Amino acid sequence: MNGRIFNKRIFQALAIPALAVGLGLAGCRSADPPPEAETVLRLKLHDSLSRYERVLVEILELPGDGNVLNILWNSSLALPGSELPSYPLKQLAEKGFIVRIKGFSSGDQLALETRIIYEQGRKTVSYVYVPPLVPRNKLARILPSIGTMSPSFHSDSLDYLMTLPEGTESIRFALTAAFAGARITFDGDSVASGASTKPISVGLSPDSAFVRVTDVVEGKASTLTYKLLLQPTKPAKLSLASITPSVGALSPPFDPEIPAYYLLLPADADSVSFVLSAADVATMTVTFNGMVVFPGEKSKAIVLGPNSPPETAPITVIRGSDRGNYQVTVTRGPLP
Repeated sequence: MNGRIFNKRIFQALAIPALAVGLGLAGCRSADPPPEAETVLRLKLHDSLSRYERVLVEILELPGDGNVLNILWNSSLALPGSELPSYPLKQLAEKGFIVRIKGFSSGDQLALETRIIYEQGRKTVSYVYVPPLVPRNKLARILPSIGTMSPSFHSDSLDYLMTLPEGTESIRFALTAAFAGARITFDGDSVASGASTKPISVGLSPDSAFVRVTDVVEGKASTLTYKLLLQPTKPAKLSLASITPSVGALSPPFDPEIPAYYLLLPADADSVSFVLSAADVATMTVTFNGMVVFPGEKSKAIVLGPNSPPETAPITVIRGSDRGNYQVTVTRGPLP
């Protein structure tokens, strides 16, 4: 939302009533002070200002860059909007003065500024342009309880590969928000900034976990998503020697240590099958989508129509009770 429009909406709704004594401040009217009474300024701010982390209300001398004479408020506002301490104007009612109101968001970021100017019996309101607030929805840290994260964490990098030691059954992540007030969720569960997530189970196949950071302080919720691809280490020597598609090419190129692949079907093809070779054909059995594929034979084809979603097929290398897991995702659209 444009900062200027937002500021006007807030302050056109300001309720600044004239009480028994003092300068009239209701709406856009101004009134002369009673001739024999001390002039007192009373302000009550609109409830919507309570959304800011801090509200600063000051009395300034004229002209606009005059000295700050008094600070009426410098804190958060309770709900409903509170009446501020009264301020005796004395000679200021005749000389003129400025009420300057600033709203600050998280990190003491200026979010809006308005000046109400009283001069020669007239009241004018000026809105100081404040650029739209930048969403504060990043992480400052992701710290896994085990394994290696690649690349090294940076708040602007959203995708990470977690390489896990063989036999890892679960993993936690300590998550810290870069800014106060951001809301963190891990696979849908809320996590306090600086705290660890609940344990997430690690299977034999690659899996993904998602961290979402939502800025709820700046008004309009804005969410950033970090993706963690959990890649367990396969049992030693339990691997494939090759994966050969009937059409297209694997991405990335096949490597026995890489368990997950993509394949983009060529424009003139609607199906693909695979020849799978185990590292040791004498002791290992290979299944594709749960069906055994014998050495040198093709797997059952994956068929995709023009509008079909991507399809992921698990590949399992079996030796006794041990398992090694791979997967191939076939798509007709662009590769992720």
